[in-house]
Amino acid sequence: MAKRAQTRAPNNHVFINCPFDEEYWPLFRAIVFVIWACGYRSRFALEGNGGVLRLQRLHDIISQSDRGVHDLSRVELSDKSGMPRFNMPFEFGVAVGATVFGGPRQRQKTSLVLARRREEWHPSVSDLAGIDPVFHGDKPRVAMEAVRDFLERTPDGKLLPGVGHLWSTYEDFQRDLPALAKEARHTLEEAYKYPSYVEFVTSFLKIAR
Repeated sequence: MAKRAQTRAPNNHVFINCPFDEEYWPLFRAIVFVIWACGYRSRFALEGNGGVLRLQRLHDIISQSDRGVHDLSRVELSDKSGMPRFNMPFEFGVAVGATVFGGPRQRQKTSLVLARRREEWHPSVSDLAGIDPVFHGDKPRVAMEAVRDFLERTPDGKLLPGVGHLWSTYEDFQRDLPALAKEARHTLEEAYKYPSYVEFVTSFLKIAR
């Protein structure tokens, strides 16, 4: 009798696939915060290891992350180039491909799909008609709640705090961040850059808990 493939419990890595634009940053910051506040580790294309080609880095991050948050909001034509923005659907496709063609571990991946508004969804990604995204309407708290509900429990199976508590803690963090940045001799702009932002989030959460 053939042996069944052994699988492991999902790890705590959560890949974030989202737009790289200033308009999206309020949602991105809330998503990063709630991932760490729920006991998980966010992974993002702009994290370190700059010597690795970006596509290879994406493949590595996706393969190492058992969960993914994919926001397919910005697939409209770019004002600057007049071209559609395919980065997010492409990265989501890589994650879906891993679940189809990868080994047992890759087939365990789960994904949360976010979008901005329902009326923008089907015309732009008709091949995903069987997927029900969460529509956040560009509201960070709605995006935070969607991610919190997707994670469902802490990595060790404990009940997560409610979204009201998480949002209140996030507001406290946003209020304190300018002072925390100044103490660390960072400008606020520098503190918002992804690697530094994660450092400030994790340091704050250690104190807040």
